[in-house]
Amino acid sequence: MWWHRGYYRRLHQVENFFQRVKSYRRVATHNEKNNLYFLSFVFLATMLDWLK
Repeated sequence: MWWHRGYYRRLHQVENFFQRVKSYRRVATHNEKNNLYFLSFVFLATMLDWLK
């Protein structure tokens, strides 16, 4: 096996994180006109996910 188990586990965790964050509609559709607002909402979604 050429994949290291630790790398694969970490990659899986990151992919699952992005799937959870994309459950917020504003992040998934990227409706914001200003990139700063979009990034702010991504941080907010990240904090809400971390608090769960």
